[in-house]
Amino acid sequence: MQLEVISVTGVIPLDLVVCDEVINDRIAIFNLTEREADILNGQTADPSYYIDPADAEAGNANFIDIPTAFENTVFDTQTVYVRLEEPVLGCYDVVPLTLIVNAAPAITDPIPVYFLCDNDQSGDENFDLLTWGVAEIENGLPGLDLTYYFSEAEAEAEVPTNAIDASTPFNSSGQAIWVRAENLDGCITIGEFELVLGVVDTGDYEEVPLFQVCDDDPVDGSTAFDLELQTPIIQNGDTNLDITYYALEADAEAGNANFIDETTPFNTSDVTIFVRVEDAAGCYDTFEMELLVNPIPSPVTPTPLIAVSYTHLTLPTNREV
Repeated sequence: MQLEVISVTGVIPLDLVVCDEVINDRIAIFNLTEREADILNGQTADPSYYIDPADAEAGNANFIDIPTAFENTVFDTQTVYVRLEEPVLGCYDVVPLTLIVNAAPAITDPIPVYFLCDNDQSGDENFDLLTWGVAEIENGLPGLDLTYYFSEAEAEAEVPTNAIDASTPFNSSGQAIWVRAENLDGCITIGEFELVLGVVDTGDYEEVPLFQVCDDDPVDGSTAFDLELQTPIIQNGDTNLDITYYALEADAEAGNANFIDETTPFNTSDVTIFVRVEDAAGCYDTFEMELLVNPIPSPVTPTPLIAVSYTHLTLPTNREV
């Protein structure tokens, strides 16, 4: 008589790793059957899955109902147990299967708008996604790969296509942009932000095209202009507007350090200076201000006025002859 030894011995598989689906909740959905072929290693047996190792050893009814969509019950890392039972004599083995949830990138949420000032009000400012977004999107996380799309579906696709060429600045004010952030573990987070152009509202401030003062002593056509007097007039009640004065238009447009110190009287003769009005967002406008020195009137000694006095004599009307 020939004796046949029937046994089943499972192979401990590689860990089953998936990415977090809701940022930082450390929970994900696992398809436990993905490792069945590795565990069986060519053997014939019926696999069943358990959370508790004692249940797996007993082969009782506390098995996982839907192993293809199992949500981990322990944060980050959990071990479930696979019972392999051969169908003839019921021989079995129990193999551990480790589940790992890798964190998806916790990028900035919500992502701020990408704001550019349209200071010349041309509407053709270029957005540069290659340089913008490190601080605004990555939220300090290292090793992220950012790609940009015009739709959420394209960003979420398993094999995304039609990515925006971030190396080429483009003009698209008001456009919603979807960013796909991928970390070193291959985990993905999708975010959205908008491209916005802005300008200084010229209705918010008051242009002062002419600032005139009288010549002072010595009378030489040059005097001191107190530019600080004009600042509140230009601000027109909006103290958040930053007002700076420049001798050159190019400096006013650049907003550089070559400004006139308005806290010190500006001594000059008739001249045109340039005023830069900038809001909290960095948007600005400029206008010209003429500084005009009014001359002191020079009085002229007039010709003397001579008054002539007349005396009238009254003759009697009745005379005796």
